[in-house]
Amino acid sequence: MKIKYLWLILWSLNTYAQFDFKYWAQARSYPSLGGSLNINLGHNYLLWGDQQQGVFYGLWRNSIEASSTIVVSHYQAQTLFYPVSFFGIGAGRQVQNSDYQDYTYYDCQKIRCKGNLTKNYTLAKLALGYAKFISTFRYKYSLNEYDQNKEQLPVGEYDYILQVSPNNEKQISRDYLLGIKHNQNVYGIASEYVEFLISKKSYNMDLIIYQKNLNSFKMLLGVGQLSTSDQKKGAIGIIRLTHEIAPSLSLF
Repeated sequence: MKIKYLWLILWSLNTYAQFDFKYWAQARSYPSLGGSLNINLGHNYLLWGDQQQGVFYGLWRNSIEASSTIVVSHYQAQTLFYPVSFFGIGAGRQVQNSDYQDYTYYDCQKIRCKGNLTKNYTLAKLALGYAKFISTFRYKYSLNEYDQNKEQLPVGEYDYILQVSPNNEKQISRDYLLGIKHNQNVYGIASEYVEFLISKKSYNMDLIIYQKNLNSFKMLLGVGQLSTSDQKKGAIGIIRLTHEIAPSLSLF
């Protein structure tokens, strides 16, 4: 009898669930030319409402993600709860690994370039829109743990071009987007700001962006500036090509 009830519960959950899957490639021009390949697989549960009737519905999404720049690999597991589709809160864990020590922007004799970075984080996301205008905001707080190194060398934070505390860090990330939709495409400005609280260092990237949407494909182009506490300000260009094979219930 208990097995019967368990089967009914699982069947009921899967009735309102769906998988999503996408992959993308991206590249940036500064401080050196680099790129990555990325995949993301998610499982969505519709908790209330109807996606076909607008934005007033709730969901729960679990996902796994992997990316590689050939020399650096990222793996991530994340869960997100959306009490309503345009606001989400969640938590996750990310592990990064590097076996490379010939970076053009790091002196790997003076900092630790090889090893693992583990990040346990919580986050909140918000999207707002009116007429053709859209805006999004993401806040993430992360506790970072780095492989021990006897020399207590600073650790290279590959994504942010920074040298940070040898053993652990506290990281705050904020992402902003303000845009306007025109013929299903998006024109706007985007900004990313990251702080490492123990090391008292920061990263900032500001972009003017254009996103071309074509059915299940998206192309994002951006130009702007990038600067960090360890890297002088420079002009940057980015490109991202995304193919969404199975769409998510989440808006963003």
